[in-house]
Amino acid sequence: MAQKPTAKKSVADDPRYTQALQSYEAGLRAMQEHKFEKAKPHFQKVVGSSIRELTDRASLHLNICNQHIERSSANQFKSTEEHFDYAVSLMNVGDYVTAREHLDKLLKQSPKTDYVVYGLAAPRIPALRKTTSAKRSQRSFSRGRGSWKRNLLTSFPQERPGANVAFV
Repeated sequence: MAQKPTAKKSVADDPRYTQALQSYEAGLRAMQEHKFEKAKPHFQKVVGSSIRELTDRASLHLNICNQHIERSSANQFKSTEEHFDYAVSLMNVGDYVTAREHLDKLLKQSPKTDYVVYGLAAPRIPALRKTTSAKRSQRSFSRGRGSWKRNLLTSFPQERPGANVAFV
């Protein structure tokens, strides 16, 4: 009794699998472009299919899309003052890049608000303080070694303090 070899259908031949795979790929492309609203229905189609290996991955990406959509809707501010307060809170946490992006948006929305311009300058103030304090310490260090005039006159002992010396 010889058994007949049964031809196995590959997964790629299944039209439901190819359709689910195309939806999954379209969702991934939209997600990579940060178009989460557009990617969400594609992943929902895949989750609704019966293909287990794609369903797990699609549900993971669907959760990520939902999180990004929630974050973007959470940044809906009622007023420019509220948006400015949010940007200041980002600066206080140390997220200067995101704070700068929000302040730039605010400046485009309402260019005549002076506190937004101040907010753009505020992150630079600590850097200016460091620079000026470094210059102060250099100045005090040079004072501690003596003034430049005294150093110059001691390097040329033949010159007298009252003589006209041309400095170049």
